[in-house]
Amino acid sequence: MLTPTWTGQASVSVDAVFYIGPLNDAEFHRHHAHQVYFALDGLIEFRTDPDEPWQSYRAVIIRSDQPHAMHAQGATAAMVMMEPLDASHLQIENLLQEKGINTLSDELVPPFLAMLNELHPAPYSEEELLRIKHAFLSTLQLTIGEPGFFDERIAKAQKLIQDNPGHPWKVEELASQVEMSVRHFRHLFVRQAGLPPRRYIKWIRVIWAAKQLVSGVSVGEAAITSGFADAGHLTRSFRDITGTLPTSVSKTLEVHFPGDSFPFKKNER
Repeated sequence: MLTPTWTGQASVSVDAVFYIGPLNDAEFHRHHAHQVYFALDGLIEFRTDPDEPWQSYRAVIIRSDQPHAMHAQGATAAMVMMEPLDASHLQIENLLQEKGINTLSDELVPPFLAMLNELHPAPYSEEELLRIKHAFLSTLQLTIGEPGFFDERIAKAQKLIQDNPGHPWKVEELASQVEMSVRHFRHLFVRQAGLPPRRYIKWIRVIWAAKQLVSGVSVGEAAITSGFADAGHLTRSFRDITGTLPTSVSKTLEVHFPGDSFPFKKNER
């Protein structure tokens, strides 16, 4: 099976992955993140079914968990991959409704690229990655989070996961840590984060594993320190979210993790 090999630059934070560089073709896959492409030259082709014709796009958003194949045609692109980790996740799903791939108006491309031109070349800081995410969401007239809602207990639970992604977190343990019932915790977590706790944990673990892989750690060791059962579990989860394999990222992609978002903590088993 063909999987894309990324050879450009990526900046990765808890909120988003931003990639800029050449694209490669990819066979059918899906990932647990909304994915946005802005072609910097030429067009990119996508399709959601092997029997349907390819469709060309200059700017496109692909809904979370939507199977798709890509024909890059040698294009270079800016790509934002988001588990928004806030209520904008729900807003995007409502915007797309049942349509897995949505064309973004050509009018949205110049303002987004103008914002990128104002930034220095990659790598980007956490603040700049958040700015990129905000810029994209603003083009869709979406906001970050549910207006006026913020619960310190959910923020504490998110910080617990971020600080130790290798821990075998259970929803019951997280709810207990912040002194909430499991049912109430699940409800408020989705309301604030925009996605269920288990999915949040998976997203954080994949980012943490990517950081370990880029530093030269083997797939097997990265799996254990990131809370996955084994190398195969990490590989499946990594491909679900990113659309590529952990080995291809570690060998070819220049990845930057701004700040110290993920202090290293060995998973105790």
